[in-house]
Amino acid sequence: QIAWRHAAVGQVVRLIVDGMPYAESPVSEVSGQLSWQLSKQAQWCVVELRHPRDGLLAVTNPIRFEAT
Repeated sequence: QIAWRHAAVGQVVRLIVDGMPYAESPVSEVSGQLSWQLSKQAQWCVVELRHPRDGLLAVTNPIRFEAT
């Protein structure tokens, strides 16, 4: 689950899993939350905040998963 504050409506939250785009959702509120279900095979992910025309605005550090 991720949360944001002070994003502009129309920006896009994008999830990258193992180097490939996995999901994308437009920001519809200045503050919000999203969550996704990932496969057990996923090894890492990052979340990006993007402007529809100008590109990348912010990115998380990589989040690595360990097998349990």
